[in-house]
Amino acid sequence: MKSMPKKRRRVLALCLALLVSVPVLYYALGHVGIRPPSAKADGRFLGEVNAQACWDNTMEGRIPQTAIYDVMAKHMEGENARLLFIGCDGALASAAGLQAGWPGSAIGDLAAQGGLWLGQAGGAVPGDQVTRTAPSWTSAFTGMWAEEHQVFDNGDTLAPGVRTILYQLREQGRGVSFSFSWEPHGTQTYRLEAAGFPEVFRYCRNDAGTLISMREAIEAGQHAVFGTFEYVDHAGHLTGYAARSPFYQKAMGKAEAAAAELIAAARAREIQYGEDWLILIVSDHGGYGFDHFGSSLMESTTFFAANKKIF
Repeated sequence: MKSMPKKRRRVLALCLALLVSVPVLYYALGHVGIRPPSAKADGRFLGEVNAQACWDNTMEGRIPQTAIYDVMAKHMEGENARLLFIGCDGALASAAGLQAGWPGSAIGDLAAQGGLWLGQAGGAVPGDQVTRTAPSWTSAFTGMWAEEHQVFDNGDTLAPGVRTILYQLREQGRGVSFSFSWEPHGTQTYRLEAAGFPEVFRYCRNDAGTLISMREAIEAGQHAVFGTFEYVDHAGHLTGYAARSPFYQKAMGKAEAAAAELIAAARAREIQYGEDWLILIVSDHGGYGFDHFGSSLMESTTFFAANKKIF
């Protein structure tokens, strides 16, 4: 058998090098904030969301993520009220819409009971606030945008004069817990509140630990149980934010399995003790490429799933 000519081998080697280097370069640039324009990706995202029949509102009528604070606060005024807040960090709305249509979906389960709504991160006007983890969750927990709560990025601390719904409920004497594996929640963003009520802020080593912590809090009879899962955001940063990516879908499946277990625990108490549970699955931001910080539709569109008609 004749060996391949040297020139042809060089061409083949160059093609292979380009095949490998282009995705690697894209991955590397994406992690330092350099990304291609998002208009085309946003167009695909918009088309996918619009084609999903599960939504109770439209992209034009996205609900500000700050609105969930008022929903939670109002519910907790009720007699025998209980609250389960399941945060799905970095979950694309289009991925939530896909999940909702699958058998056994926790998101679909809540949507059938109450509803599923498209939300908006990134400020009163998209682009006013970076779509990072700390500012986004803080807006949901306070009902304010960053110009008021002062958490502009992940390294910032909640303004001393601002209180989250977690702190407010605990101050009223309610049993409250917030379980998480993203350590800055306790050491940076809410460190002032954690100093006042350290028992509320439960750092867990991983998402499996967060699930255990939240389930124990429900079974212990706490009034408000909060937690955030990182499965999906980790997948997005590692393999890209893409609703139909096998890696991303697997992460969504893990988050949904955790949510389903927690929902079952809350419903068991509802039956046994007659408690009135508001159950929420909420995302803080989406993502584009391998990161999230901008105002693209993929980054700034969130979702709310609830077992009650909250909007």
